Amino acid sequence: VHGDRQLMEKKEDEDVRQRKERLEKMRLEAMKRKKQIAIDDTKQKEDQLKEGQKSVTNILKHSEGLIQQAKKIDQQESISAKIEREKSPLKKQLVNTISTFVGEAVIMPKLKVTMYDKELQVNMDQGEAKPQKEEDFLSQAPIVDETPVRRSVLPRGSAGRKDSATKREISFDPKEEKKDSDSPGDAAPMQAKTPVAKDIPKEALKMIVSSKEFTEFLDKTSKVVERVLQNPESDLVIDYFAETSDEKGKKTVSKEKIRYQFSFPDESVMADHDQSRAVTGLEWMSKHTDLLLASYSKREEYVLGEQDGLVKIWATTMRTRPEVTLVCQSEVTQVISHPFRQNEIIGGTYAGYVVLWDIRAKKTPVLKSQLTNEAHSFPIYSLAVVGTEKANTIVSVANNGRLCVWSMEMLTSPQKNIDLKYNAKEICGTCIAFPQEESNNFYIGSEDTAVYCAQIHATGVGPDPEKSNISNALLGHCAPVTSLSTHPTPSTWLKAHDYSHIMLSTSMDWSIKLWNPKKENAPIASFENSQDYALDAKWSPVHPSLFAAVDAEGYVDLWDINSDMEAPIAHQRKEPKTLNKVSWSLDGKRLATGNSNGVVNVYSVDKELVNPRPDEFTKFERLISASVKTTNAFDDVSK
Repeated sequence: VHGDRQLMEKKEDEDVRQRKERLEKMRLEAMKRKKQIAIDDTKQKEDQLKEGQKSVTNILKHSEGLIQQAKKIDQQESISAKIEREKSPLKKQLVNTISTFVGEAVIMPKLKVTMYDKELQVNMDQGEAKPQKEEDFLSQAPIVDETPVRRSVLPRGSAGRKDSATKREISFDPKEEKKDSDSPGDAAPMQAKTPVAKDIPKEALKMIVSSKEFTEFLDKTSKVVERVLQNPESDLVIDYFAETSDEKGKKTVSKEKIRYQFSFPDESVMADHDQSRAVTGLEWMSKHTDLLLASYSKREEYVLGEQDGLVKIWATTMRTRPEVTLVCQSEVTQVISHPFRQNEIIGGTYAGYVVLWDIRAKKTPVLKSQLTNEAHSFPIYSLAVVGTEKANTIVSVANNGRLCVWSMEMLTSPQKNIDLKYNAKEICGTCIAFPQEESNNFYIGSEDTAVYCAQIHATGVGPDPEKSNISNALLGHCAPVTSLSTHPTPSTWLKAHDYSHIMLSTSMDWSIKLWNPKKENAPIASFENSQDYALDAKWSPVHPSLFAAVDAEGYVDLWDINSDMEAPIAHQRKEPKTLNKVSWSLDGKRLATGNSNGVVNVYSVDKELVNPRPDEFTKFERLISASVKTTNAFDDVSK
């Protein structure tokens, strides 16, 4: 036993010694690491210092280049100013030459002009008289840098041909010619005025000759000369294509009503963007006009560790990456922001969940509904928050026609659920729309091509009094309805201008319908500019007769029905990708669209459409009334 104890003690001592050695090695390694880290930090700082010095050097070189460019620009500006000073006398000389040429042409009824490279030969034939020599009637204008400036017709005896070799410009006074010709007993040839030479720099002359004003002037005056040569009785001052005062008053300048600004994500990082997710929901935040909320479908291919549901909040001031990213397990089919709580985002999913995110808490939902018999079990494509700031609820409609009303504080089970039916037939809802400040009456679009008028807190109003909450069916489309939009009534408008009962609907039948459900069950107008599925339309929040629409061809259309009911005032396509959603900013200055590649494009709207005239409201009201009367007349004829 004693020997065993000694062996155990020896082993323990050996273990202690080995532990000490290991600790010493670890200490030494830690010291080496610290030294290496210090060395690396020193090298990194030195590298940064060198890079900083290089950048400073590059900046200095760039600044020197800019200074040189500025000097060149100053020199060019001085040259251009000098050229402007030289333009006016040259133009005057051209006018004098052309007027002289025209005067000679009136005297000589038959004049034949033949142009050669550097010569001008004029042959004149006056009946039986013999043609005189060329030098008796002609002299050639000077040529500067082998470019002909002008060619003048001078009287006999002029020294133009001799002076042309000196490459100087010549001008003569026709009055001097008249004095010489009227002198008695003068049978000698007429003498022209002494040529006046004027030196013009070559660069300045080149710029003058190549300028737009000079070419236009020369083209216009040469036509006048040719016209007079061929018909001496023609009017010299007539302008066949001059605009009259009426035409000038009617002439308007066309402007782009919408203009593309930028995309989310920005085009600079578009290569890293996942294009397999399509935009399923789009909405501008109510209190911050520079924030845009967008939901996306799931990836086409499953990626391990990545959730199917995705929501992003983009800021117009930062386009390369989103301001906030929210996720959930199921694919998000619709998303809205809470109108009274800016930090809460509500989403509907493909699995039938209603989820609520709190941006302050985390990127996953803080509340989530349950898949029970009372809740949804089909995809949710429609969401709305109704009520006031102190008392509001969430309304959701699933694809099987079930409507649920939820409390904001509890999503475990709905407060109320209704199975929407019409004539004992289930309605497959695709979209809903509540009129402004309305929490009971709403409209629902369906896959069976109809738009239904329904109520949440009423029963026994339809054809099936025991179960139906639907009061009426609006028929006009011949394909599933894709979106609904009721007319907004902002607080800035007068109370007399309440158009909340006016509604737009889009459908897969390529058309957009305008409805007035209070007066008619049929559409009062139809807009059929699309060549593919019409997928979404939204009224402008500031202009009464303006709305935007998108289709599967990738076009975004802007309609102003006060000015034109037949064609949109803007029809643009950035790329041939299906546009699923469209949304207006609350100030009406921007328009956003979401496509099938997950890209959100932002457009600016023309100022004239952002600030409507007061008479636009009256025009819109008259238009709606006239459309209803026309619809009634057509109904009478069909009956």
